[in-house]
Amino acid sequence: MDVLFRSDASVDIGFGHLMRSVALAECLQSHGGRVRFLLREEAGVRRVLQQARMPVTWLPPSAQQEAVEEAVRQAAEPWVVIDSYEQPQRQCEAARRAGARVMVMDDLGGLGVEAQLLVNPNLDAKPSWY
Repeated sequence: MDVLFRSDASVDIGFGHLMRSVALAECLQSHGGRVRFLLREEAGVRRVLQQARMPVTWLPPSAQQEAVEEAVRQAAEPWVVIDSYEQPQRQCEAARRAGARVMVMDDLGGLGVEAQLLVNPNLDAKPSWY
């Protein structure tokens, strides 16, 4: 299985999205999956991915949403995992246009995105949120 991870992480927003994506990527790798990340470049993010030995394609820190969507479209694998608050619906649409299936990590509840798989990692998540 080939999976592209599109996550957000920075000193300002934290590293939770990235860390749970790395955990999922490591699990997939242990079962023979191939993974790759598509992230905005930042020193802390670089350190996390180097330590985890994860392949990455860097987005410029100032990349506008259209550039992010194009990068997702160009890099789409059979599966794209989106763990991002940066207009996730538009990123999902870009991945689907590229022929990928989409998994969304939604820890807020009710993001309103269309995906083949939705994961809310919160212990108190409720179906009524969706």
